Amino acid sequence: MKNLFIALAIVVGLSLQTAAAQTDAIPTAQDKARTEMAAKVNAELMKIDRELKLTEAQQGQLKVILTEQMEKLQEVYKEIEPKVQVIKEESQAKMRGVLTPEQRTKWDTMKSMDAQYGKQLDPVKERK
Repeated sequence: MKNLFIALAIVVGLSLQTAAAQTDAIPTAQDKARTEMAAKVNAELMKIDRELKLTEAQQGQLKVILTEQMEKLQEVYKEIEPKVQVIKEESQAKMRGVLTPEQRTKWDTMKSMDAQYGKQLDPVKERK
């Protein structure tokens, strides 16, 4: 059962790659987001299956539920992300005000490195 699911995931992944390779167009941000979401859903489903030994029917049902969940969460994140960013920027400005000029320089370097590292970990941030 587990091997069948892994094989299915590989086939789906290869199908996506083949379909993308057959088109001359550069994948859009929306295409990348869909691919990323599908990968996350499959990874979560594999984790659940590993522990619970799901039937094929259960796998199909859970895949639909997980996909719906991720789509809904993405919408929520889109709504709150600007507010979160404002809070972070305000807090960081206040923190910089507490620091000495030398500390601020180091702080700015730290934040710059964090931002670059975050982009490497989260491809979604690179699209902005």
